[in-house]
Amino acid sequence: MNPKTGNRSWVKLWVNDWLEGTTRYQMSDGQRAFWIDLLAMAGRSRFGGVVCSGKDGDQWIGYPPAKFQGLLSEPIDVLKTFELFERTGKITLQVEGEPLKLYTVFITNWTRYQSEYERQKRSRTKQVTTENTEVLQAKSHLKTRKGYTTEGEGEGEENQNHCVNPSGSHDDLSASESTSRQEQGAVLRAWKYYLETLGKNPKLLSFTKLRKQKGLARLRECAAKASGDLAKAEALLRISIDGLAKSDFHRGANDRQKRFDSWEKNLFANQEQLERWLEKAE
Repeated sequence: MNPKTGNRSWVKLWVNDWLEGTTRYQMSDGQRAFWIDLLAMAGRSRFGGVVCSGKDGDQWIGYPPAKFQGLLSEPIDVLKTFELFERTGKITLQVEGEPLKLYTVFITNWTRYQSEYERQKRSRTKQVTTENTEVLQAKSHLKTRKGYTTEGEGEGEENQNHCVNPSGSHDDLSASESTSRQEQGAVLRAWKYYLETLGKNPKLLSFTKLRKQKGLARLRECAAKASGDLAKAEALLRISIDGLAKSDFHRGANDRQKRFDSWEKNLFANQEQLERWLEKAE
């Protein structure tokens, strides 16, 4: 991740999703407060979107649970809250260390939801004079009316009709947005490979938001294992799919005669499940 996207003085919060979205109803008050703290830490981090103490070469160095617990005036179960955040597609985790475990938190879709910061940062560097103040205010008002908010979002939830390039041309997107498109393309190819390999009916199974979130989360974990190489990360997803396809038990040869080959439940539910499939392939 590009460290230039870090050291922010603010992060975006989509007010409608915060007040009416799933976060409000799936989490306790303490967990919601903790989510905002994680967003603030990810914004302040030298590596935008990553809550960590730093890096040692290519290795992320996380924080112990006590660091996160210390943010809260009222205690919550931090590890169970991490499980909830990961299950709902808000974060992915890297856990390292023995006996003291260190947790690195990756905020899902950070570059997509927080891209406004860099655009406004460049805009603020332009000199504002009495001659151009009214023009700048008018442009800002026009963008807001078109749907480009300046107060952003911490939710890992999808927002519709927010194009990253309001001019209509998509030939000059930022590197972070391009990477996001590459990731989505890799996950979509893995989904199609999953359908084909396991003989699933594409007319019955849709590439839903949840399935996309699970795929993106696992892709990024694979990319971390492959030193950021997206092609190798995609190959690791396929290896996991092949492992599931070769498991007679998961394909229905069990005492219940039931298939356990769901993309979101049995293949890519979490990082530990992904790593079990990769381990079986060795």
